Amino acid sequence: MALLQTRETDMKTKLFKTKEEKLTYLAAVQLQELAADLAKRSLTVNTEDGPVTIALPKNVKVETAGKCKQKEQGSKCKIEIEISWEESAPCSCCEQE
Repeated sequence: MALLQTRETDMKTKLFKTKEEKLTYLAAVQLQELAADLAKRSLTVNTEDGPVTIALPKNVKVETAGKCKQKEQGSKCKIEIEISWEESAPCSCCEQE
């Protein structure tokens, strides 16, 4: 996993990023599995480097957005879901390298 230094006191660790094209139904199944993990406050994602598990706090911020961009050959649309949180001490996911 790449470690990026943004300032002397702030470190960013890229935990995972996935991008797949799939049937809408299978995307819904993936989101349902994600929702079930969120309810348990423990998220596990399978990556090329193996599974990554993240313990989640009791409270998180949820941000959703939808965008559509017109192009010459039609349009490109997307829905984004962002779940974020802050912790007063280093979290276990930041210690994974």
